Amino acid sequence: MPLALSRSSHQFQSVAESEDAFLALFPHRHDYIWAEHPQPNATPAWQTESRHPLSDRLILQGGYLYGVRFGPKTNYLLFDIDSGSLYHPRHDPFAIARLVAALEMLGLVSYIAVTSSYSGGLHLYFPFERAQKSYELAGAVQALLENAGFVFSPGQLELFPNDRGFVDGKPTLYAAHRLPLQLGSYLLGSDWEPIFSTPAEFVHQWRFCLRRNRITSRALKQVLKTAKRRRFSLSGKVDKFLNDLNAEIEPGWSGTGQTNRILGRIALRTYIFAKILYGHCLEGRALVEKMVEIATALPGYREFCQHQHEIRHRAEEWAQSVETTTRYFPYKGRRAKPNRSSRPAETPSWHEQQLDEARGRISRAIALMLESNSLPIGATARFSALTASGIGGATLYRHKDLWHPEYLMPVDNPPYPPGLDIEREGNAPKYPSLLALKSSNVPSGKELSGARDSNAQAISSNTQENREGVEFVRQKLAEVEEVQAYKRAAQLELWQQYGQQREQFTHPSPAHVDKMRRWLESGDAILVAEAQVFLGLMEETSRGV
Repeated sequence: MPLALSRSSHQFQSVAESEDAFLALFPHRHDYIWAEHPQPNATPAWQTESRHPLSDRLILQGGYLYGVRFGPKTNYLLFDIDSGSLYHPRHDPFAIARLVAALEMLGLVSYIAVTSSYSGGLHLYFPFERAQKSYELAGAVQALLENAGFVFSPGQLELFPNDRGFVDGKPTLYAAHRLPLQLGSYLLGSDWEPIFSTPAEFVHQWRFCLRRNRITSRALKQVLKTAKRRRFSLSGKVDKFLNDLNAEIEPGWSGTGQTNRILGRIALRTYIFAKILYGHCLEGRALVEKMVEIATALPGYREFCQHQHEIRHRAEEWAQSVETTTRYFPYKGRRAKPNRSSRPAETPSWHEQQLDEARGRISRAIALMLESNSLPIGATARFSALTASGIGGATLYRHKDLWHPEYLMPVDNPPYPPGLDIEREGNAPKYPSLLALKSSNVPSGKELSGARDSNAQAISSNTQENREGVEFVRQKLAEVEEVQAYKRAAQLELWQQYGQQREQFTHPSPAHVDKMRRWLESGDAILVAEAQVFLGLMEETSRGV
């Protein structure tokens, strides 16, 4: 009697596969790609299959070409270099060595080289033991190589996993790469020539590289902080300033004698950009605590910082400096203009920024001369003094209203670079952009106990000059009663200057007289004044005065 099949028989199960060491290297099989074997010299027509994962049996059958993508984590990365790429050994025999040298910062030093297909392109596999987050790996590797001069583009250099984008707020799939050792793919030797290729040999080389590539998540995060420029909701120079501070801070200590500079940069970044980085402004004790937390967590702090016993005291000094004795202020974002326009504020153009910087230089130079009572009264002498301070003559001609006796008046609104709204609250004065400063500052009243390097000295000398700003010009010029007094004094100075050499006006050369007449017709206030004095003295001497 035949045995009846029971309804409780085991449900269908897929055939249990024996583990294939080669195929096990590529565990992510979802959303795989496949293509029919192309005609010679033709490109495969790749398609994506998302309905089911790719199985070992399909790969081993070899009926199609297959490729895989990456999941949230990966234990290898891959570079694709086409045969026509500038980075291919046929065109640049040292490009791949430069690429590997750039990756050494991450701990990646060994790779497996295979031909991608009969086209002659290269695939370079970098396996490592500890799986890493795919998006972090892609971002760090791309940043390192771009900083080293490599350009990622199809046909030249491609990275897997790639630094993927977003569509409708959702991340796209990682790009897929074809599996190695399929038709036209062979292992390569040190001279880039094919060698005997089997899956077992590929696995042997893979395991050899595993032992040498010591990448860690800490190394990835450190590279992301140091090498990759983060994109903040900022614009122009503000974004660059923040990223430049990150680039100086995140590498930490690489030797002794760096504590002052690193703490100074930490103080600037923490005080100015705390609202962007941490969601709220920091000051006083909270600022010091955050600075200490950042400094003690940086690479090299334990090995090279020689001020660990007084790191809190140093942090307090720098916190006091940025809060009380410099013109740095917390950045709170750009404010809307008072016209209530719905349009966002536009970033000033490069020419507008240059214009504001030029006017700021002239104002500061005038302020210093007023403070030292060395501002010349005459236009010519004042022009010479300003050019001697490093301001070009063409710049002075374009901004006569800031320095010329004929135009100089008290300034109602001091010029400062637009687009950077960093200021004190209340009635405190506004200062020029923090980005115009060339360095940071030391606390006033005393020198930092460890500020022995030239950078700290330059910081100190730069502070006094810039602190006065345009407000000082306004205060000094408010003491001047009328503009006409400047004009009369200037004319008097010129008359006295030329009057001491009146004998030269008795018989002037025709060429000189002609030049003075051209000056008189030029319309330039300075040249006209010079010509008027000369011609007036010449007329006096001719009358025997």
